[in-house]
Amino acid sequence: MLPRTSRKEVSFNSQTRPYIDGLLLIIIDKDTSNTDGELSLTLGGNYTRTLRFSELDSAEIVEPVGANGHAVSIITHSKQVREFNGGFLAGRWVRKNEKGGEFFGKWINSEGTNAGSVKGIWGTRNNGEHVFFGKYITGNGQFNGLLRGKWGYNGERNGGTFEGQWVNRQLQESGKLQGHFRLGRPNDGKGFFHGRWSKNS
Repeated sequence: MLPRTSRKEVSFNSQTRPYIDGLLLIIIDKDTSNTDGELSLTLGGNYTRTLRFSELDSAEIVEPVGANGHAVSIITHSKQVREFNGGFLAGRWVRKNEKGGEFFGKWINSEGTNAGSVKGIWGTRNNGEHVFFGKYITGNGQFNGLLRGKWGYNGERNGGTFEGQWVNRQLQESGKLQGHFRLGRPNDGKGFFHGRWSKNS
């Protein structure tokens, strides 16, 4: 993050090598006296886009940037101003062969700090069902849950979405997770996933 020069702007430098980079931005709108129309969020730099606040309610956006295969992933969640009972997850979604591969990355809390790691496999069963399985490990190495669910392609076979559950040792559901992924070629190490998780009330 760079020094703030205005309450209406947040500046940062992105370092996407050797891994991926991300920014958790929380916008708190408490101004009920605004009469100038709907507010908006504008992204600038190599990627530019303006999103109305109404568009930030559970948006999932993946858009290419430049001609070298780079992409921007945006996950948003809109709710009343109170503690967010969940967080985000992000990392690599790698194709190992035509039937599937592996994923690994970070488990991020509602404050945007790293709360642990996730690791697992995804693939296609003999009956054609697309499934994934993994585990969530806390920052101190403690097992904290199993991840399981389904995934699917969006049109072309280079990306799609996933949705599933987060369960405890007794296989009781602790929460849900969902997001999207993009793929590279088999064994090239490229590909990423980005999503959000929530605890059950």
